Amino acid sequence: MDVPKLRFPEFNEGWKNYKLGSISKMYSGGTPKTSNKNYYGGNIPFIKSGEINNTTTSQCLTEIGIKESSAKKVNKGDLLFALYGATSGEVAISKIDGAINQAVLKIDNNMNKVFQYNYFIKRKSQIIRKYIQGGQGNLSAKIIKNLEFYYPTLNEQEKIANFLSVVDKKIELMERKHKLIKKYKNGLMHEIFTQNIKFSNNELGLFKLGEIVELMRNGSNEVQVNFETEFPVTRIETISKGNINFDKVGFVETIDKSYQLKKGDILLSNINSLKYIGNCVYFDMDKILYHGMNLMLIRFKENFNKKFLYYYIKYHKNWFQRMACQAVNQASINQTSLKKFPFIIPKLKTDQDKIADFLSEMDNKIDFVEQQLEKIKEFKKYLLQQMFI
Repeated sequence: MDVPKLRFPEFNEGWKNYKLGSISKMYSGGTPKTSNKNYYGGNIPFIKSGEINNTTTSQCLTEIGIKESSAKKVNKGDLLFALYGATSGEVAISKIDGAINQAVLKIDNNMNKVFQYNYFIKRKSQIIRKYIQGGQGNLSAKIIKNLEFYYPTLNEQEKIANFLSVVDKKIELMERKHKLIKKYKNGLMHEIFTQNIKFSNNELGLFKLGEIVELMRNGSNEVQVNFETEFPVTRIETISKGNINFDKVGFVETIDKSYQLKKGDILLSNINSLKYIGNCVYFDMDKILYHGMNLMLIRFKENFNKKFLYYYIKYHKNWFQRMACQAVNQASINQTSLKKFPFIIPKLKTDQDKIADFLSEMDNKIDFVEQQLEKIKEFKKYLLQQMFI
């Protein structure tokens, strides 16, 4: 008998196997001619594949735009599937009434939509692996119609759907909490670094980066990075988004100690896409190398709180972007310009210590919420693996 590994005890019937197309009506939409201004600017949200989870859309259609094109209307609560584009394979329960284009498939049947939504989430990586990475290129209505799913009775579907909805709500609340704490911390940084919040009445000093650094230099492109040797090395991919991505840390066979990081060092993205210029990472660990001409090592003198200076640089990211020279594919800011970066900061290291400790505590709270959020998401993944066939 076909049953999942994890199940509510009141159910004991086997699950039935169906091809999705045998129990569903499906249709995708189309795109009205963009040259016809009468088709756009109305009040009907035009839902594209990257917007199936959104409450707003980048474009709206008119009634005539839908009538004279293959765009199709959908309602709030409909099950939508992204056939192609960057979000290919994603599924959503529409949050709005609107119309869909050719890259979005509406799936309509008598099964519980939340149950099916979660089933598609479980199957997403399998579908992508088989039909897109396997050479198909794009998904299609034909492919989705031929997918086989196991379904229990409607009562069991609803029980599973209600349970998973509670878990999703917990994830949503935790994500909102995480977002609010980060917003609160950013607000505090603004108040602190604009002197609206003061930790003491001691004198401020004006320093330039070039006056308070012990060492500044880019990495080397001569190091050959791979993933099978001994010494960890960080590259631009490791810090581009402003945090350390250890999945991107490679290894090298030999150590050049001159490129070895120390605790308290800062790596700054100084040659990159403009949106990443100024992203930086503070290293609490040592014995790791840095690599690449687009990473600038900043090592401060000992009579400054290095974590405080890191927060100050992080807050003033826009300064680095304004100073950067924009080329065709990337922007850059050289060492001469970097050395001019101004610090208006407390002269006393003890005042810097207080601010650094306070902001570090905020980071600890953010990290704690991130860990809790990750645990809930992992729990949801476990449930999807165990509660569906």
